[in-house]
Formats: sequence, C-alpha cells, structure tokens
Amino acid sequence: MLAVAARSLLASQARQQSPALWKAAQAGYAAAASGKVVELQSDDEYQAALKELASSKGGAIIDFTAVWCGPCKMIAPVYDQLAQEFPSVKFFKVDIDNQKLSQAVTQNSVAAVPTFVGYQGADRVTAFSGADKAMLRRLALELSGGHLKSPAQ
Repeated sequence: MLAVAARSLLASQARQQSPALWKAAQAGYAAAASGKVVELQSDDEYQAALKELASSKGGAIIDFTAVWCGPCKMIAPVYDQLAQEFPSVKFFKVDIDNQKLSQAVTQNSVAAVPTFVGYQGADRVTAFSGADKAMLRRLALELSGGHLKSPAQ
C-alpha cells in the first residue's frame, strides 16, 4: 500500500516537473503494452522505462541497433513481429548513434549491434549480440512466461 502511494506521489511530481516527458513516457508504455516497438529517444526515457519495469515486474527486450547496420535491418521485421506475438513483453529500441542515449549504451556495455538485452522487472537477465532469430524468439517466450497471443486476438 505504501509503495503504491509513493509511486503515485512520484508520478504526480514527474507530471508537474516535466509534463511533456511524462506524456511521451506514458504514450511509450501504452504502445509497448499494445504490441508495438517503442523507440527510446533519451537516457531519461530509458531510465523511465526501467523504473516502469521495476514497478510492473514485467518482461522487456531492448534492441540496441544502428541505422547503418545490415544485420539490424534484417532482424527488425522479426523484432516487430515478436512484439505483436508477445504483447505481455515490452519491446524497446535504442539507436546507439543517438548521443542522447549514450548512458544507456554504456550501461549495457554494447560493443556490437544488434545487441538484445532482456529484463525481468528491473533485473537484467540476459543479453546477446547478433541477428539470431531463434534466440530472440526464445527470449521473448521466456520473458512472456509462455504467453503467446492467440490468432483470434
């Protein structure tokens, strides 16, 4: 109960201090929860996403990518499809060349792209580099707890 009250107070303060960032973060969470990939634009958005994961205890995959990367372009449609197949998992994308995300890239020790980092709540549970479709699917399945979207949904 106390944690819920504290979260509510923090959310209220965040809305007041930076309404534009708050609105963007909430839109991003809604998109991620609806089976869409959300491209994070700043270290603040990255930190907000981690805080949301910590409170929800949900699973997430962050794709560290680059626009010039051939394997990244090849795996992107697969990543988008997995976001739709596993709506209980949040899917985020980070462009390693975006200077506003340098802290996120450094914190995750990204040395190659694509790099996929899996989170369960606030805990980083795994990471791998390379456009490996099978590993990416396994990670999504693991983080979802086996909850696939049925074809009728």
